[in-house]
Amino acid sequence: MNQIVDEHSAVIMGRGGFHSLRDRLEVIRIFVHAPKEFRVNRIMMVCNIGDMREARDEVGESDRRKAKFIRDMVGIHCTDARNYHLCIDSSAVDFPTSVEMIIRMVEKKRVI
Repeated sequence: MNQIVDEHSAVIMGRGGFHSLRDRLEVIRIFVHAPKEFRVNRIMMVCNIGDMREARDEVGESDRRKAKFIRDMVGIHCTDARNYHLCIDSSAVDFPTSVEMIIRMVEKKRVI
C-alpha cells in the first residue's frame, strides 16, 4: 500500500488501509457506517434480495469477516472512531452531502 501511495494519488478501501497508512500525514482516513437495519434494507434494494433474513445474514457475515480480518491482522477494532479523521453515518447523511464533506476535507488537507 505504501508503494501505491508513494507513486500515485489513490483511494484505498478496506484491507486495513486505515491502519497501514496511519502515520502518513497526507492520508485521510474515512469510515462510512450505518445501523444494521439500514444496511440490511440497502442490500435488499441494491442486490435485489427479497428475503430479509438472507439480507441480515449477508450483512452479519460481512461484518464478522471484516472485524476478524482487522482484529487478526492488527489487533484493533475497525469500527473505533479514533482510527479515522472523519466518520459518516450514511443513514443520516445522504450521498451528495457525504461526497461534499470528503471533498472539503481533501481540499483542506491539500492547503496544510
